[in-house]
Parts: sequence; C-alpha cells; structure tokens
Amino acid sequence: MKVKIKNRSYQYTLVSTGGSSHKYGVCEVCKKHCAEVFYQIERVPYSGGYTKQGCTNLFGHQECLQNARRIDEGTTSLPRHDFDTGKTRV
Repeated sequence: MKVKIKNRSYQYTLVSTGGSSHKYGVCEVCKKHCAEVFYQIERVPYSGGYTKQGCTNLFGHQECLQNARRIDEGTTSLPRHDFDTGKTRV
C-alpha cells in the first residue's frame, strides 16, 4: 500500500514494508513492537519540485507515523511528535 498525502508545506509517502519489528526493529516513534512496519518519507517544496533536505524519514506503526507528521499551524489539530524530546505535543 502506498499513500501520498499533501498539506501546504510537506508531502508524505507511507509504504508498508511487508515485515515486522523482527526484521526492521521497533517503531521509531513509540519504541514498541510492530506486527507490520511502515516507512514514511517526508519531502518539502523546493525550487518548483520537492527535496528531502532537512526532512525526517521514519519506520513504525502506521498511526504513529501519521501522528508524527509536521503540520502547518492552523491546518489541523493532530498532535505533532517532537523528535528532540521524544514527546507528542498538541
């Protein structure tokens, strides 16, 4: 399964790896075992296209990865994951 989701500044691609934590390790967001590990790729607009410079790609649960997406202020009320502290913030 491949899903592309766009907001004003970021584009995300979410891909199932077809494997579990036994092969790919625990979820990089919640640090728990995954029966199915997903890979999320983040890109930002740059010069008429997109770049991965300064972006964060993660492995983990589908829901954890979706909640870890950077969201523009005012776009949605989904919580954002703070990668510096490891905590989820609203």
